[in-house]
Amino acid sequence: MSAHQESLKQPTTFNFPEIWKSEPPTEETSLKISLWEKAQASLPVFNFGRDTSFITEAAQWLKYSSEFQQALLDAAQLLFSQPRFQALFQYHSYLMSHPSAFQIHPASRWPFYEDEPDASLLYPLIFLAHFPKYVASCKQRNIPDSVMCDTLQDLDDRFHIYRSRNEGVRTFHRSAPWFSQHFLGNIFRLGRLQFTISKFPYDASIFLALSGDHLVIQWNEKNKTITLEKGDLGSEISTETSAFDPTPLIQKGDFSLAIHIPEIGPLDPQACLDSLQQAREFYARHFPENDWKGFYSTSWLYDPQLAHYLPESNIVRFQRLFYLFEAPFTNHAQIFERVFGHSKTPDLTMTPKGSLQKAVLDHLRNGGEWKNRGAFLPF
Repeated sequence: MSAHQESLKQPTTFNFPEIWKSEPPTEETSLKISLWEKAQASLPVFNFGRDTSFITEAAQWLKYSSEFQQALLDAAQLLFSQPRFQALFQYHSYLMSHPSAFQIHPASRWPFYEDEPDASLLYPLIFLAHFPKYVASCKQRNIPDSVMCDTLQDLDDRFHIYRSRNEGVRTFHRSAPWFSQHFLGNIFRLGRLQFTISKFPYDASIFLALSGDHLVIQWNEKNKTITLEKGDLGSEISTETSAFDPTPLIQKGDFSLAIHIPEIGPLDPQACLDSLQQAREFYARHFPENDWKGFYSTSWLYDPQLAHYLPESNIVRFQRLFYLFEAPFTNHAQIFERVFGHSKTPDLTMTPKGSLQKAVLDHLRNGGEWKNRGAFLPF
C-alpha cells in the first residue's frame, strides 16, 4: 500500500508535507514543502472562526444563486471544523497571491483530500477569498463591474452543470486550473464567449494568401503548408506554387486570445460574432501593452463532419466564422462528454435525445470517428 493510500485511513493526521516527504526527493518536491511552510507561517487569509462574510458579500455582489450560496456556506462549516482543510486552504490561497509560487505549483497539480468528497467545494471558497484582490486588479485596468460579474458567473453555472449531470460537486477540484485563471484575471466573458489571455501554442505560422479568401498555415515540424478555409479543412499545397504575404498573421508565441464556449444557451452565430468584436475592443482598450494577433480554439464543435448531419445548425454556422485546421493531440472524449455527459463511448443501441445525439451516434454507427479541430481568426 502506498503512503498516500495509507494516509487516507488517518484523516485527522493526514497532511501533504508528510506525503511529499515520503516521495523520492526531487527539486519540485523540495520547493512544494518550502512553499507549504511559508504559507502556514504567513498571515491567515481570514479568521477561521465562524466568519462567512467573505462568502456572502462576494456571492451577493456576483448574484450567485441561493443554492450555490448555501452550498458554499455548508463547505465553510467543513473548513471551520477541520484544521487539515484550513492548512490546505491557507496553502492554496498563498499560491493564488504569489505569482512566482503559483508558477512552481500551478492549480493543475494542487493536492486534494480524496477521502472527503465535499472538500471539492473548498476550491470555490479559495477563489472567493481571492475576490477582493481580483476586483482591485480589474479596477486598475478600468474593467467594468458588469464584465467581472459576467465572468465569475461561470462558477455558479458550473455548479449547476455538475449537479444536473448527477456528478455532485465533488468534481470542482478538477476545474481548479480553469477557475484559478478567472480569479487571476486571465479569463473574461464578453457576451456569448469567454476569452483567455494566451500565446499562440502551435508550432506553425499563418499567412494571408495573395489570391482568394483563404489563409495558409505552415507547420514547422511537419514541414507542411496547408490552406485554411472558413468552415472546412484545407488541403496541402506546394510552397513553390502558392503565393502568400511573407509576413505572418500569427506565429508560435504571439499574443492571442483562446476562445472557450460556455455550456449555456444556444450557440447563436450572430451573438458569437458580437462577442468576438467585443473582445477586440475590450483587449485593445484594457490590455494595450500586448500586440494581439488573433483568436484560436480547439474543440469538437469545429469538426466539419458535423455539417453532413446538421447542415444548417447553429454549430455549423458557428464553424463558418473561423478558419479550421487539424489540431495536434486530438481525441473524441470531449464530444462524448459534452453531448452525452460522460467521456466514454456511448452505447450505439441507445435512443438519442435530440438531433445532436442522433448525429453523433449515426456517425459512430457508420464506422466514423469524431475529432477535435482547431480554429483561427485574425484579431
